[in-house]
Amino acid sequence: MFLAQSPLDCLQAPTYMIPVCTADLGYREWYTPDTISRLKARFSKVEAWCDCRIPSGYVLDKGTGYDVALEMVRTMGLDGAWGQCETEPEFDNGYNAGARRMIGQFASLRPDQSARIGNAEVLLAFELYRNIWPWQTLDYAGCEKGVGSTAIGCYESSSEGAVYYPVSKYKAEGLYRSDHDSVYAVGLKTEDWQQL
Repeated sequence: MFLAQSPLDCLQAPTYMIPVCTADLGYREWYTPDTISRLKARFSKVEAWCDCRIPSGYVLDKGTGYDVALEMVRTMGLDGAWGQCETEPEFDNGYNAGARRMIGQFASLRPDQSARIGNAEVLLAFELYRNIWPWQTLDYAGCEKGVGSTAIGCYESSSEGAVYYPVSKYKAEGLYRSDHDSVYAVGLKTEDWQQL
């Protein structure tokens, strides 16, 4: 489960899930040593992720490089890092910095980038955000070999045009499988945590 603010909310999730903490320094106050200790005490692993919008470093409102996620892993004793590939530049930035696990989509990737997923050089958690795109389906663009799971989105956001889409609805539609798939864990309600 990919986290941003309020990471301790995920303590409601099943213990087989893995919290993946944002490396964005704008959220770092949420990730104290105590928070990381509590996450590690409940879950088998704790990892980091970043948006890869810039090649390296951190620039407020511009993005977080994969090197920042790796530094978070090193300094906080986490178990690994993820990049993001919602766009071609994000994929390139993450890949060039060493990311081989990413969360993202195929729609905005070049054929060579999709091919790296298709041959499982890069493993993908496929963003299935029906809260934003209610028509979206499980289209892996022929790259199934490198898709490890889907990552659903439930949150509502007027700026993104997102409407709340509960975990139970994804499950009823056969689009979320417990003990296999993931979630962008922002905006989950109590019943969503219980459905994971």
